[in-house]
Amino acid sequence: MEENYGFIGREFSRSFKPQGSNEEIDHFGEIIGQRTESKRSGMGASEEALSVFESFYLDVLKVRENHFVTTHFLFGGRHQKQILR
Repeated sequence: MEENYGFIGREFSRSFKPQGSNEEIDHFGEIIGQRTESKRSGMGASEEALSVFESFYLDVLKVRENHFVTTHFLFGGRHQKQILR
């Protein structure tokens, strides 16, 4: 919770009150943060699983990096049709 509050609390709560004061944003952030934290264990998020998730994430980044070395776009090349005038 402490590590991610800045993201979860501030960013997610802005969807409830985009023009809200800092106090309002903090209020919604607390609610969202508590609900998120209470769901973690049911989703398999634990200290033991953290290294597995991080390893998987780094593997995905390597695959993406290798792809973008040869292709400028995620799903292949971009072809534009030329309009004949």
